[in-house]
Amino acid sequence: MRGVIGDWRHPQPRQLGVIKMLNVLLPIGLYAAVLGNLAFLVLWPAILAFRKGHPQRWAILAVTVLTGWTLAGWLFAVVWALRGPVDRAALPVIGDPDGMAQAK
Repeated sequence: MRGVIGDWRHPQPRQLGVIKMLNVLLPIGLYAAVLGNLAFLVLWPAILAFRKGHPQRWAILAVTVLTGWTLAGWLFAVVWALRGPVDRAALPVIGDPDGMAQAK
């Protein structure tokens, strides 16, 4: 049967337009999704630092943007973002055997 809608051997011109449109739009959407996920993954240390309120969050962002595309730079930024500021009041005073003195 020629020209019948649904005949896969002879698609109508309108059906060809939809197929061509999908052939263009699906790869663009796929690339956008992949690039978006990669950008999130690369910027994750900076996002983490800002969410935690890290005191050096802007420096972590700079390191992430400049060297985050390398594994070493990304790992450095992750470790830096996960390490928070040291609470000096919680550290024991050297020479205090009981650990009861207050740190200054």
